[in-house]
Amino acid sequence: MAEHGRNELDLEERRLPGEVVEDTRQIALREAHAAADSDPVEAEWRLSRQTAIIEMARASGLALVGGREHNDAMAASTVGTGELIDQALDAGAKRIIVCLGGSATTDGGLGAVRAIHAPHRLRGVRLLVACDVTTRFTDAAPVFGPQKGASPAQVRMLTGRLERLVQVYRDEF
Repeated sequence: MAEHGRNELDLEERRLPGEVVEDTRQIALREAHAAADSDPVEAEWRLSRQTAIIEMARASGLALVGGREHNDAMAASTVGTGELIDQALDAGAKRIIVCLGGSATTDGGLGAVRAIHAPHRLRGVRLLVACDVTTRFTDAAPVFGPQKGASPAQVRMLTGRLERLVQVYRDEF
């Protein structure tokens, strides 16, 4: 359904016609590259009848950084995806579907959470995740890290980060 990324907006056009919002986000590609001088990214998302569809691949995607060979698996972040969620909230979305496929990151969504300027705006919003896998949160690094360019040592470090992040999410949310 959403594993390969960058096509969910096109697929949803028939079922959920509406406005495609184009937004240029410097932060998305910069975070993925971990370099301040990266080019901006045009990240489209769809809005129809107060439902936003956001593809992670368009804002925090592996293809944006040139594939696993060019990805910094430790620095890649979901900040750009969070910025699109924030923009959808600004536009009045009451349901937000985030398609997870094709991302460059294994940050557990922390970048996205931090990019939402006023998280209290999520109250009353239905936030859905579209994916076609059933991997446990803490298993994401060993399962997906290598395809994002993570070495075995980095996979261990990313796994530790995700394990700590579970507690952060429990404490804060």
